[in-house]
Amino acid sequence: MIRSTLLSYEPTAKTQELLQSELLRYLDEMMVSREQRLAAVTAAIPHVLWYVVAIGAFLMIAFLWMLYIELVPQIILGGITAFFLGIMIFLIYAMDHPLQGAVSVAPDSFRSVYELVMKWDEPA
Repeated sequence: MIRSTLLSYEPTAKTQELLQSELLRYLDEMMVSREQRLAAVTAAIPHVLWYVVAIGAFLMIAFLWMLYIELVPQIILGGITAFFLGIMIFLIYAMDHPLQGAVSVAPDSFRSVYELVMKWDEPA
């Protein structure tokens, strides 16, 4: 709507023409920023990284099995490593979409910035 209004406006003076071109330039910048924000919402970890995480976890467990140590220290070492790997994989999975889901960036900080910086003062 704003773009169509700006494009349909016929400037009568040189200053109006310059103002219209600047407004169109700012509108284009705003649209690019909007597209970047929308792309950030759907951003996710690439599938290749998931393969790297899975292969790395498998190799770590395989190397633990290859160690020749007594049973109790191997179970403790394997348990600690498996716990750490499980927590890391869960964290990667939970933060896969940082702007969506239960573990995400809350909109409260964006609202406070809008209220403090972006919102115009109400007329008296």
